[in-house]
Amino acid sequence: MSAPNKDRREYNRMRIDSEVTCKIDGNEKTFKGFCKNLSHTGILFETGEPVSLSQSLSVVIETGTNKFRPLQAVIDIVRVEQQADNNYEVAGRILGFK
Repeated sequence: MSAPNKDRREYNRMRIDSEVTCKIDGNEKTFKGFCKNLSHTGILFETGEPVSLSQSLSVVIETGTNKFRPLQAVIDIVRVEQQADNNYEVAGRILGFK
């Protein structure tokens, strides 16, 4: 008999419904996405922009309030999955915060 499926992540994910602005490192082009969840070490967002594995991005996650500044981080893309609506679900490992 197998054990119940348990999430083995070191840090819990927080569901976030916020706009994210992305910039490919070494490029001035920016594009928008929608952040789905966030943890201390990773981010999951959806975008209409195709991106590549191992690409580095600067991301800014809006907080939706003037009380808190936007979260700024640098990420490495670790997974990209094309969705049925031609958007892309992108998982990134957070390398550092700005």
